[in-house]
Amino acid sequence: MRETETPLGATIRCSTQYDRPLVETLLRGTGFFREEEILVALEVFDDALHPHGTSAYQSFVLAEGDAVLGWICWGATPGTRGTYDIYWLAVENHHHKMGYGSLLLHFAEENIREAGGHLICIETSGSNQYRPTCQFYLRRGYRKTARINNFYAPGDAKVIYTKEIARDGYTELAS
Repeated sequence: MRETETPLGATIRCSTQYDRPLVETLLRGTGFFREEEILVALEVFDDALHPHGTSAYQSFVLAEGDAVLGWICWGATPGTRGTYDIYWLAVENHHHKMGYGSLLLHFAEENIREAGGHLICIETSGSNQYRPTCQFYLRRGYRKTARINNFYAPGDAKVIYTKEIARDGYTELAS
């Protein structure tokens, strides 16, 4: 995985232990995640800091100077060949609709494809608060492939989005 300069002047780089409090602040500041979800996210963040190759997770931040504007974390889905999950994607509230989420997602897709991935899965809440999140994934070529009602809580469904990526580009593979 490489550090990448973005067209917006920020850098996507591998997360470090010094980013942890900044990522925690980012997650809390979004207003989207419950306390137990934040604790899981931080466990995943910590696990991703293990020496290269010993963690199932890849964790990257979008940084501008010392500020962390976004975070993405993904990993190969255990027991599969070439399927990956994007576990976390968050952008600081004041930077929504500026293209940062798209940059992080594109960065993950590129790295997943380079690692031999062909299918990306993302799960999110189906609650009204997450409507913009769901639209974000649809606009980036993901398809809604499953919905499990009352999954996160009564009235809060789990929605799964998937995207098949070809090794030569972002075209959908033939079904």
